[in-house]
Amino acid sequence: MPVIGVWQWSERTLQSDGFKNTIDLASKNSPFNLLIPFLRFGNIEVVDDVVIKQVKLAAEYAAGNDMGLVPDLDVRNANGGVLFRD
Repeated sequence: MPVIGVWQWSERTLQSDGFKNTIDLASKNSPFNLLIPFLRFGNIEVVDDVVIKQVKLAAEYAAGNDMGLVPDLDVRNANGGVLFRD
């Protein structure tokens, strides 16, 4: 059974290897084996290339540390929270 933790990402997490410290700490010092990144940024959308790339890298790194990563992708947060535009 998964033991789930929620991980609030920040713009620092989007920097090169910015996710590694949290995954390392969680995999060695917590009961969590599944992390759900909470992807909410003030000026970056969840559909931006930088976010997508970093989520992929973090998921691969987590898998190498016997952890799963399941992003909380809420498309309502894309495009400034607007689902449809004219």
